[in-house]
Amino acid sequence: MILKDREVYLEETMGTVPPYVIVSQVWGVVKEYMRLPTVPWPVPISDKSKWDAIQDFCRKQHVKWIWLDIVCINQSRTPEAELEKGREIPKMNQYYPKATACLVIPQNYSIFNSAYARLMEILSTFVDSGASVKDNARSIWDGIAMLEKVADDVWFWRVWTYQELLLPKKHVLLDGQELRFDRLERCLSWYYTITHSGTIERPEGGNIYEFIDLGQFGFKGKPWGNLLSSWNLKATHERDGYLDLLPAMAITTKRFCTFPIDRILGIYGLLKEEDRVPLHEPNADFLVAEDNISVSLDSSAPSSIQFDHLFAHTSPSQQVLRLERLWERTLVKTVEEGRVWPLLHEGMIADAPSGTNWIPRIVNSAWDEVHDVCDQYNPRRATVTKAGVQLTVRVLGHISGASVSIGDGTGELNKMFSCAWALITHGFNAQPILQMLNTALARKPEGTTEDDQTKLDQALHAPSLAECFLIVEQKNFRDRLFHAGGIAGWNRTIFAAQPGPNYSGADGTYVFLGWISNQKAVDSKQCWILDVTANPQGAKRWVIANKIGPNTFHKIGSVVANTLPAFTRDDGYALVVLD
Repeated sequence: MILKDREVYLEETMGTVPPYVIVSQVWGVVKEYMRLPTVPWPVPISDKSKWDAIQDFCRKQHVKWIWLDIVCINQSRTPEAELEKGREIPKMNQYYPKATACLVIPQNYSIFNSAYARLMEILSTFVDSGASVKDNARSIWDGIAMLEKVADDVWFWRVWTYQELLLPKKHVLLDGQELRFDRLERCLSWYYTITHSGTIERPEGGNIYEFIDLGQFGFKGKPWGNLLSSWNLKATHERDGYLDLLPAMAITTKRFCTFPIDRILGIYGLLKEEDRVPLHEPNADFLVAEDNISVSLDSSAPSSIQFDHLFAHTSPSQQVLRLERLWERTLVKTVEEGRVWPLLHEGMIADAPSGTNWIPRIVNSAWDEVHDVCDQYNPRRATVTKAGVQLTVRVLGHISGASVSIGDGTGELNKMFSCAWALITHGFNAQPILQMLNTALARKPEGTTEDDQTKLDQALHAPSLAECFLIVEQKNFRDRLFHAGGIAGWNRTIFAAQPGPNYSGADGTYVFLGWISNQKAVDSKQCWILDVTANPQGAKRWVIANKIGPNTFHKIGSVVANTLPAFTRDDGYALVVLD
């Protein structure tokens, strides 16, 4: 094995970079440190056999050069090393795409490799051929165990490895197999379909899987749906060459990292150049000045994040503060330059300092709905001030009252139907909530029918609450709206709103189902619906905000946009500050 300094090598070859394989791995518990020729820092490793396996792969595949972050990026604790890391992190979008392949070493790589091989066999034998599920139930059912070994591997659930999934043009495993995410996505989607629909049943003698709920939720308690959405973004990245900030950050909410700031650093290679702020400037959030510290490495950290171990000496609150400051700098830059529009999010901070309530919570936040609004922008310029974001909005309507927060359980959904029915019996217009519920039903795997729409309308307009619930029970609406898309699972709120302030059409009060933070109260005298996209026909979601001063609003929630003429008119524009 020959290790050469990159700068020396490039000088010797007059700037020619040889074909190389780049390595992505999860090292696990660091048990020892290797001393390698020409590498001035000790290289942490959990199992020497993994390093031997990498060298064995190189010999068998005739690979002469590899790029490995813990070997190629200075791991020492000097200020110079920290500056190098700040410069190198944004270059991942150069190193990974230019490699001939990315060698993936999962945490349980030997088990992973054999399980993946079996899944690919199932895919070609049963899925691609259209073979009968019933006739091959035992083999297909046993394959679920293989799916679990692959989908649960830590490599899929670390922040840093996500860019290592998206950036390379090809992935390979230690045994030489090509790791195909399009094939793996097809396999996982197929298993979701046959378990959710009840197409497959547990065969006699088949394994009992605690996480299987046949005919209902499919894989209950497994977050594998997030894998599908994250893999889908690979096509977006290949097409555009980057990911927008919000969808990239949404993916990291479901992944793990050693230090909070990794939430941003780990996806820097996926972002557009204009969406990044410098990491190597003096006093930047990434830098750590202290040198005389003791280091305790995270037991499950992949090598990709070992160079961030300097953050280990800071307190949890300091680590979170670093992340929040970097997030705020990044977001302000992208908002003011018109590339990111985060105002429709639901990740709010209850006690956010004045002027920052509009910023999506980056810590302990659920971004479940962010993908629905990532393409929503306001063509008019926004300016970030100390009071909030100054922008042009459409003032759509006034909220006169709201229910308590409603959860996502079937019992909680009884409250939703009760509150909606009560308002509608007072003569309020049910079109907004009907539109929203029908859309939610349509997004479920079983879809919706014309009869569903008719029955839902009949339920909300039933002469009595008992008759309303009778229809709800007959059509199984409670179960079907459980975890329905289009609105957050918790803090659902039924509210009544009148069009305004300049609407001259028919009078009326409309019933909405929206999302309002349970830590924010509706001011029934000064609570408004705002279209912050200023796009009457294209908005997907509107903001709910209390007016707290002249042309100043404090956001408390959001609601799915609808197509009713009373709320899609092209007037009511105002220049406001939204906190």
